[in-house]
Amino acid sequence: SEMCIRDSINAEYGEGCQLAMEAGGSEQPVKLFDGRKEREHYRDLADLFAVITAIDKLDHSYTRGAVSAEEYTSACTTLLGHYKTMVASLSEKCPDVVAFMDEHRMDCQMARKRIAVGVPITTEHGGGKNNTQEGRAISEASAAFVTMKDIMGLNFEEGANVDEIVPTLRHLLNALNKVTRLPASFDKAPLISLMTKLNAMSASDVVGPTELRDILLMLENKEMDFNNALDSML
Repeated sequence: SEMCIRDSINAEYGEGCQLAMEAGGSEQPVKLFDGRKEREHYRDLADLFAVITAIDKLDHSYTRGAVSAEEYTSACTTLLGHYKTMVASLSEKCPDVVAFMDEHRMDCQMARKRIAVGVPITTEHGGGKNNTQEGRAISEASAAFVTMKDIMGLNFEEGANVDEIVPTLRHLLNALNKVTRLPASFDKAPLISLMTKLNAMSASDVVGPTELRDILLMLENKEMDFNNALDSML
């Protein structure tokens, strides 16, 4: 099976390899990155990916009525500011952001429009206020989910130190706790359990590749539950 093949490759070549299909149909291991410099390069690109995704999710939340105009405007302005700063600093690594989104198959049409316009929807089209005070928390939680998954994926080879994971996990939990209209069916227990476990470890302790995969799967499930919960809030 594919899982057995992957386990065999990891045993022989080490964690952090992916299988690539050659022209003849055989699968060969491919390193995700080589050395700290290349690792930081991919981390910078992962941060850019996270900001673009957060802008897209925020715009979707606003158009669904789940975010107030005031909160949306503030959060979107902040995210656009982060985006512009990152693009300027990555001008050599990523000169064409549209090509970057196409290459990574980012299905984020609203973010593409927002980035192109450069201002929030409320500035572009106007918009009144409502009583919802959860916009920033929703956008922050969405971005934190993406960042957490990036941390897992970028550290499959060597594992991740506890102090690389805890700050973003704490930020994710704080944001989720501020979304007061989340239905009771949204279960935060796995995230809280992970935080409890990591808090009991030293900052320099390493979470191994196998456990990172388990955490990644949990995060993907929780992100799906979160998006479904947002839809139920309409």
